Amino acid sequence: MSSATLSLTAKVLQTRRTIALVIGILALIAMFSTNSSIFQYRLSLTDVSVPKASDKVGSGSVTQQALFEVVSVEAVKAYWDRKPCNSGWQFPGLSTGTKEWFEAVSDRRYKVEPHSYDFAGFASSSGLNVLEIGGGICTDSLSFALNGANITIVDLSTESLVLCRRRFELFGIKATIYQGSAMELSSFLPAMKFDVIYSYGVIHHMPHPEKCMAQLRNFLKSDGQLRIMLYTKFSYKLFQVMHETRTWDFSRMDSMMAKHSEAQTGSPVTYTYTAEEATEMFARNGFEVTKIWKDHIFAYDLDEYKRGKLVVVPELRSMHPNSFQQMKKELGWHLLIYARLA
Repeated sequence: MSSATLSLTAKVLQTRRTIALVIGILALIAMFSTNSSIFQYRLSLTDVSVPKASDKVGSGSVTQQALFEVVSVEAVKAYWDRKPCNSGWQFPGLSTGTKEWFEAVSDRRYKVEPHSYDFAGFASSSGLNVLEIGGGICTDSLSFALNGANITIVDLSTESLVLCRRRFELFGIKATIYQGSAMELSSFLPAMKFDVIYSYGVIHHMPHPEKCMAQLRNFLKSDGQLRIMLYTKFSYKLFQVMHETRTWDFSRMDSMMAKHSEAQTGSPVTYTYTAEEATEMFARNGFEVTKIWKDHIFAYDLDEYKRGKLVVVPELRSMHPNSFQQMKKELGWHLLIYARLA
């Protein structure tokens, strides 16, 4: 087969894939609608204009950068101090902050987000020097340490680090912990190099994510690896939120997704990225992306989840596992990225 024929075949397959994805998204919208009519939302292919984060979307709308760069670090800190991530989980017979409670938190976290365990690479981290940006209550930090890594943790939230320190004390494991903004890492973290810099769902909550990315370059070994999870722009979660809020205006999706990005509503900053945007941001800051992919669809009823119960939502209960895996690849909420120094 000639190269021209191969090229044409690839273009045809890509076009079919794009059409199939659009049809799938419209079918998803139809599934969510109360009377199975997508037209009640006045939505058509020509209505769906989804520019890059740097573009201006629609009349009177603003970019992600304009929305979030004006937010203060203090506002972000206050949000996470009110309820550190996963700290509100309740388990029958267990008191918050006990060793048994922390073990239950880890079990639930890796059940709800099983992809995160392999992505982090805990099992192969023995002897590695690992820096975690945004450790929170330190579920992943402890997993690194339990697998033999030398863990250094940075977090902005005072209340998160109270639980983090208690967690390490209860398990009798040492960790080096710093409090501060990772956008100013060099101002408080001693000059050192790490084998792995890991951040799971944190950098996109910073008013200036690229300031953090620029800092990370100073702390990664020449043969080290970045392992970063960011939220992706187009996801099943986006359509869930649009359905629940009855807001089918894509020009408002950045502010809407920021508000509803976490179980605790009202996050002051949440950037989302396409794979292309994330790759370009990494390149601007001296990193080469070696692998990037989507995963994770939150399959549980949120109200029940907040009460400590894992109840799969009706629309996903009978879905075939293979179909669900494919759906996560296309519409996953987590953009998982491995990168190295360019």
